[in-house]
Amino acid sequence: MSTILNKLKELSNYYRLTRGVGHTTRMLMGITTANLTTNGVYDVHAPATILTHDGKFADELNKRLEYYCGVRKNVKAIPFSSNYDKILRGRNTPILLDNALLQQLFDEAVEEIEMGKSIQDKLDEKIEKLEREKKELAETVVKLKCEFLIDYQEDNVNKEVPQPTASFLSPLDILTENKEVKSVEIKVEYYQ
Repeated sequence: MSTILNKLKELSNYYRLTRGVGHTTRMLMGITTANLTTNGVYDVHAPATILTHDGKFADELNKRLEYYCGVRKNVKAIPFSSNYDKILRGRNTPILLDNALLQQLFDEAVEEIEMGKSIQDKLDEKIEKLEREKKELAETVVKLKCEFLIDYQEDNVNKEVPQPTASFLSPLDILTENKEVKSVEIKVEYYQ
C-alpha cells in the first residue's frame, strides 16, 4: 500500500475516533483571539474563513462565532461541499478547515485512491493474461511451422525435382508445385 494512502487513512481514523474532544472549539478560540494579517502582524479584527462539510454546520458555527466574537462579523463559516470550485475565488483571507470537512476529504481521497488501485490491478491482470496468450500463440505458430517443414521435407525425399518453368502462379501455387523449396518463413505480427 502506498505511503500517502496510509497517511490519509491514519488521519481519517484519528478524526473519526476523536469526535467531541475540542477540535472545533479550539479552532474557534484561536481564530477569534488572534489573526495574522497580510503584513505579518497579529490583529484580532483581521478577517478569516472557516470551511465546513455542509451548510447546516456552517450556520451552527456562525452562531457559535457570534458567541466568541461578539459583534465582530469578519470571521465566517461557509460550506465547502457545494460550489467548492468557486468558494475560494476572490478571497484573500486565511482559511481554516473544520475537522468534519478534513475527515470527509480524507475519506474521499482514500476511496478514490483505492478505486484507482483496484482498476489498475484489474488492468494488470488483463495485460498479464494477454501476454500469456500472445506467448502461447507464438509457440503454437512456431510448432506448426516446424511440423509443416518436417512434413514437406518427408514428402519430397527421393522424388525427382521438376525443372523450373515459366509460370503465372501465385506464390502459394509456386510453393506447392516447386519441390525445390526447402523452408517457408511465416511472419506473425501482433498489434496492441
